[in-house]
Amino acid sequence: MCSSDLTTVQAQSDLQISKTGPATAVYSTSATPSNITYTLSFQNNGPSNSSGTKVVDVLPKGFTVVGTSSSVPGTTFTVTTVDGISTVTANLGVLGAANQCQLTRPISGTITIVANVPIKHPTITVTNTATISTTNCLADPNLANNTATWNTN
Repeated sequence: MCSSDLTTVQAQSDLQISKTGPATAVYSTSATPSNITYTLSFQNNGPSNSSGTKVVDVLPKGFTVVGTSSSVPGTTFTVTTVDGISTVTANLGVLGAANQCQLTRPISGTITIVANVPIKHPTITVTNTATISTTNCLADPNLANNTATWNTN
């Protein structure tokens, strides 16, 4: 007689994101807009690889995307604008996790977003928020570190 057991393994990842940018922005009063740069740092704290990983960054109203880059090879970017609010989505694919059998994927990285500050933008505090998520079957055990916010005056 032969017996077998079926074991289902489900992936779970603790993703983390942080954001930096300038404390103040130079608001243009001429016909030439000024730029602002936001840097997002992220990592997978494990225990499993993170599949379908994406970062979504919602820029302040009126800010438009000039350029994007990522340290994770193969990242694809999509920019959408609705009612003057631009949203950058970075599809990172799979992020590895420490202590996996084969660590061939990055477990962390950075995204840089350069945006135009609206011409003659008033001197007010604007907020930029980014989130990181995964399509793994088990929920992230620590959602508190999946959102990062940066305020610029």
